[in-house]
Amino acid sequence: MTLNTLNIERGTIDHLEGLSVLFDRYRQFYKQPPDPDASKKFLKQRMERGESWILCAVRTAPDPPEILGFAQMYRMFSSVSLLSGWLINDLFVSDHARNQGIGRNLLLTVISKTREQGNGRLWISTERTNSRARKLYEGTGFRLDEQFNNFELTLKTGSSTQNDRE
Repeated sequence: MTLNTLNIERGTIDHLEGLSVLFDRYRQFYKQPPDPDASKKFLKQRMERGESWILCAVRTAPDPPEILGFAQMYRMFSSVSLLSGWLINDLFVSDHARNQGIGRNLLLTVISKTREQGNGRLWISTERTNSRARKLYEGTGFRLDEQFNNFELTLKTGSSTQNDRE
């Protein structure tokens, strides 16, 4: 595959079927049990509510088109710097499409679109053991935050879509 047969497209409901399969594989990568229905419902809710911005890496040839990777972002704000930006919460490339520049292409597109929108910052994180992701992020200009520790408090377990109102 060459990058000229790859389009980076805004994820829409038209992408939902293929995207939800890849999203479920992404969740499994992070040790979550397979749950294609919940994955699809979660993505559909984010799209319908305008809560996230999704980019899809779509192989356009040969037919049929196939989603090979995606990035999902959520709006963030910094009170200290007075800047808005995006948290790149999810970035994933299908196993058979790795090492072809797709993840880099997705990240560079996110960076470019974020600049075009006049936003001032992007955030991304990965597991400490994911050296491939870290190398990709550092290679596209991201720097490890050595000033702040980030903490997390889990208030719900299981699928958040089970608890969301329709």
